[in-house]
Amino acid sequence: MIILVMYQNFYHNIKLEHENVEIKKSPQLAHYTNQKKNVDVNKLLNKIKMNQLNEVKKKIIFLIFGILLVSLMGIFISVFR
Repeated sequence: MIILVMYQNFYHNIKLEHENVEIKKSPQLAHYTNQKKNVDVNKLLNKIKMNQLNEVKKKIIFLIFGILLVSLMGIFISVFR
C-alpha cells in the first residue's frame, strides 16, 4: 500500500507562520492620512455635470459620424449601380 504525504510548506506557508511579520506605515502615508481636506460640494457637482455633458457630446458626435457613414455608403452604392 502506498501512502501519499502532503507537506505543509508546499507554497512557502511555513515561513509566514514562524516569522514575525510587521507591517509598518510609511512616513509619507501617515503624513497624508492625518490631514483633513475641505471639499466644496458645488465644485464636485459642477465636475459631474461637465463630465455628463462631455459624455453626451461624445455620443452625439458618434451618432453623427455613424449616420454620415451610412448615408455616404448609400450614395456610393446608388451612384455606381
